[in-house]
Amino acid sequence: MVMATAVNCNICFIGGGNMAQALIGGLISRGLPPTRITVSDPVEQIRQLLQEKEVHVTQDNTAAIQNADVVVLAVKPQVLANVLRPLKGLLSDKLVISIIAGAEIKTISNLI
Repeated sequence: MVMATAVNCNICFIGGGNMAQALIGGLISRGLPPTRITVSDPVEQIRQLLQEKEVHVTQDNTAAIQNADVVVLAVKPQVLANVLRPLKGLLSDKLVISIIAGAEIKTISNLI
């Protein structure tokens, strides 16, 4: 079961690919309400697939992070800079978690 504090968290995934979907499925199966999850992804098919899990979906990263307590970065490393530049300064009050292979913490810190 998810800890009580986690159930009250709003979690945003920037990127909705396979790794994000696996984590989302695990969170939901452990008791996190799908309404606490927002996923931002540019691909319509991925957004449709995630809507079936009853999570919030968007293609607007700025809107996605607005009410988030936790932001999970789940994009390909080659698009990381382009994804984070518009969010610079907007993530300072959020817990940011990266599941991006090969992305150094220093790089992410400099971008946010």
